[in-house]
Amino acid sequence: MLFLSIESTPLTPRRRFALAMLVVLGTVAVSTTEQSSEGAQDWSIHAPPTRAAIPHWADTPPAPRDRLQKQPLDMSHREVEALLLQRMGRHEHAEKIRATATQIIRLCHLLGFQPSFILAVIEHESSFKSRAVSPAGAVGLMQLLPATARIVGSQIGITVPHGGPNLKDPVVSVTLGMHYLAQLQDDFKTPASTLAAYNLGPQRWVQFLERPARDRPRSVAKYVALIERTSKEMQQAGKMAYLKAIP
Repeated sequence: MLFLSIESTPLTPRRRFALAMLVVLGTVAVSTTEQSSEGAQDWSIHAPPTRAAIPHWADTPPAPRDRLQKQPLDMSHREVEALLLQRMGRHEHAEKIRATATQIIRLCHLLGFQPSFILAVIEHESSFKSRAVSPAGAVGLMQLLPATARIVGSQIGITVPHGGPNLKDPVVSVTLGMHYLAQLQDDFKTPASTLAAYNLGPQRWVQFLERPARDRPRSVAKYVALIERTSKEMQQAGKMAYLKAIP
């Protein structure tokens, strides 16, 4: 990760004030975290429900959920927007990037995620390239296979044509990707196991969970550790991007 140095940017009075506010807010957030463990992320990989309890996406309607984010978001709208403009600005229109930031924040509130977590997934799935296509055919910021995106889209009212051309739209990609992550979180419970299912596919991950831990692919544990570490880096990068954007 490349971080911006505060010292490399002249500190105007507005920037000094913004920096002071970020320090104060960061101190309050640390204090709040120390006082309460409610909502803490569990990054250990636990066994999910039995295979019979894992729903088939095509046959199961969206389950009603009370997923509204009860903890303060770990990044502000402006920090997410500034970071996306910095990472995506060379290959995407500014208005589309701003709409993507707005959607990420909105769905974090609705689905119970933290912005840093979603941005970390995007970083490792596509490096913030909205038109990325993997050798396996996964498309867009959140690297969804068109078949998976089509099933998730049918549940939330988004049509995904054959081949998934609209998955290169970053707003569509984060909408489908975050709803898919929410479905996996409902099934696999912990962030770590959710990420493993997202990375490998839910059915493959269930098969691996039926084996001894030593027989599971090491790449999964590495992926989970990367997302955990990158989530923290995204918070810092968002603050630095926002500071740099202040005139």
